Amino acid sequence: MDLDFTEEHGILRDMVRALCAEHATVEVVRAFEDDARGYPDGLWKQLSEQGLVGILIPESHGGGGQTLLEAAILHEELGRALAPTPHLESAVLAAGSGWATWQDVMLDGCVLAAAQAAGGAQRALEITIEYAKTRQQFGKVLGAFQAISHYLADGATQIAGGSTLVYEAAWTRSVGKDVLRLAPLAKLFMCHAFRDVTAMCQQVWGGVGFTIEYDIQLYFRR
Repeated sequence: MDLDFTEEHGILRDMVRALCAEHATVEVVRAFEDDARGYPDGLWKQLSEQGLVGILIPESHGGGGQTLLEAAILHEELGRALAPTPHLESAVLAAGSGWATWQDVMLDGCVLAAAQAAGGAQRALEITIEYAKTRQQFGKVLGAFQAISHYLADGATQIAGGSTLVYEAAWTRSVGKDVLRLAPLAKLFMCHAFRDVTAMCQQVWGGVGFTIEYDIQLYFRR
């Protein structure tokens, strides 16, 4: 397994993060939570213009011709921003029909869903760490309490392990190897980690974390 990301991978990650920072802000996420359509035109237009909508579609069919590894980077960033977009569903439905095709698509979908969970969990932990550095209780910041720092460290370890599993599955798929077991395993582990880490983050935030004024509940409710 080779998980040394290339310069092009870094450029892709930076591009998607910048795109989300402009077109999938937390205000946009909040605005589209109850929207019937579910996603803003501006975000979808930008994804399309950057050639990201059809990232897995072969170039011969007008797509980006990228591998699942690049798609996982894209979806990790979309998950980090909680970007309101039907990109995952679009990638699955564009693949075609037939049982063999469906199985391949299902496995790809498992990896991409896991990548989204990895991005979301990482961002939830980041904002919680920042909160723990500034919120004071009993005369010191929350992060200074050993029990809380252990919770945060355990969360970081869980996310790191899950992310490695996600990218192992994506890389394995990208080089044409079988992921029949690895892809579902990545989804199972990382989605459980997302649930557990965001629940822990809610505990660190306390009661305010459940109020709509704070962003952590957006991640927890996913």
